[in-house]
Amino acid sequence: WRAVTVADYQKAEKHSLRLLSIPALMAFQPASFQSVGWPTQVSYDEELVRYVDHNFEAEVPALYEDGAKFTPVGFENAFTPKEAELLEALRDLVASLTKHRFGRSVRPMSNLMVQIGPFRCIEALSAQYGRKLAIFEPGPGAGYLGALLAQKGYTYGSYDVTQSLYLWQSHLLDVATAGKFIELAKTDELTGIDRTSVLHMPWWMFALQLGATPLRYDLVYSNSNLGEMTPVAL
Repeated sequence: WRAVTVADYQKAEKHSLRLLSIPALMAFQPASFQSVGWPTQVSYDEELVRYVDHNFEAEVPALYEDGAKFTPVGFENAFTPKEAELLEALRDLVASLTKHRFGRSVRPMSNLMVQIGPFRCIEALSAQYGRKLAIFEPGPGAGYLGALLAQKGYTYGSYDVTQSLYLWQSHLLDVATAGKFIELAKTDELTGIDRTSVLHMPWWMFALQLGATPLRYDLVYSNSNLGEMTPVAL
């Protein structure tokens, strides 16, 4: 595995906190999740299976109606054959991942489907520019936009402040890439970075990018992450 484990993450985070200021420690907290008791931490890798798809939101049943729309992420319940093929391939990949790594096979549905809106936008913008744009995503949540982009050969990077989601994203990107996955929670440096990487960055490393960074991306996509953190994060 190139994915980071719970033990790897805890060791790296503890080691890196010595470098951060009080405002950084205040800013990088999943405040909204914490306020409602949403589980932001896991102790065992097997717990990550619960983050494959959390279908408890009130609007989820309506997503499956013919022509259903969910405007916050540009979702419409209508897919081309190629899109359906891409989504089904990723569902099969996740089913295999969860079975072999976590002991229970789970196929994602709604969390995966609603990423088709931003995925279409990125595909359309890339077509206009005549090349695949390099994408950075703060707070990817369940991680399926990044997995879709990785499977289509995009340069992609992300970071997340929520330990449980970060660990799940790491496993997902690990299997969705073709050997180009770089997990930075296992290192202290931005090493091996190029325009073909699928990059996964822990929050403490992202916090240190405020002064200067070697990272270069064409487009930043963010869905709600600043609204889910503390006011200091702005």
